[in-house]
Amino acid sequence: MRHTGRCTAIVSTVFSLASLPALGQEANGAPPPDLDPSGTCMQHLDCDVSALLQVEQRGGRGSSGSTRSGSGAGIASWFTKADFAAFFPNIDNAACSGKNFFTHAALLQAASHFPSFANTGDLQRDKRELAAFLGQTSHETTGGWATAPGGPAAWGYCFKEEVGCAGGKCTQYCVGGNPCRQFGYDCTCVPGKTYNGRGPVQLSYNYNYGQASKSLFGDPAVLLQDPDQVANNATLAYLTGLWFWMTPQSPKPSCHEVMAGTWSPTAADTAAHRVAGYGLVTNIINGGLECGGATDHRVEDRVNFYKRFAELLNVPVDVATLYCNNMSPW
Repeated sequence: MRHTGRCTAIVSTVFSLASLPALGQEANGAPPPDLDPSGTCMQHLDCDVSALLQVEQRGGRGSSGSTRSGSGAGIASWFTKADFAAFFPNIDNAACSGKNFFTHAALLQAASHFPSFANTGDLQRDKRELAAFLGQTSHETTGGWATAPGGPAAWGYCFKEEVGCAGGKCTQYCVGGNPCRQFGYDCTCVPGKTYNGRGPVQLSYNYNYGQASKSLFGDPAVLLQDPDQVANNATLAYLTGLWFWMTPQSPKPSCHEVMAGTWSPTAADTAAHRVAGYGLVTNIINGGLECGGATDHRVEDRVNFYKRFAELLNVPVDVATLYCNNMSPW
């Protein structure tokens, strides 16, 4: 497996930082075989998960404002280790930097901090939300190519960090000054640290590391000072992905609201032909580049992951809302 290291920006920025660059960078670039991954991956548990628990206990809501409760038993009650293995049959391929990193246990631990995630109490809806989250994030971390064994959609979660950026090689994701000043906190780049894509959503740029850190830890400095934690701690990696998934980006809803069925379109949304479904999630994530025109290979890749995962969970999908070509981006 060979990757070009050329990454495409995804995700408009959160909390109305619309004038700044995008949140994630796709880890994947292209095909054939011969990647020398940058070191063996180990799941380090040095992240202070108790800090996350303290944030939860103080308010019961994340800084995104989303309620931290659910009506069902949570994904741990139905998404098994065998399911995870079926979703990601190549996750431990030697060419993947996600080898021995992304695990079923880490996903369940992270999801426990977002109890409303995939937990409406409607099992089919909840399974579709999990398939959607893992489908979108599999696209961002894919190691697949057109002729990959098992098909491209069997290669999700191959890369935990943007290809070619390990070891501080990518310094371009620093917005100068304090781009979070308007929100009352500091997310200035720390000298010697890089903010390239890491984790399931390929969290990128100093302002996004600061926002995620402030929401998860109550302190933007935690991840700004040590962004490598997102590529060294699997639970934290999933937490940053779920933080993005659960957080509305005004005027956009959260991906969770769309898949949980709690989103109500505004008049502007209706005029822009935005309808709830997987296609709207793609619009939230990368609508400016992928929606409102002819369907391209990125959208097809996202859809193929989702359809495969939904089939493995034995739930139907709404084929009429899989795509975003007729929707205007925000």
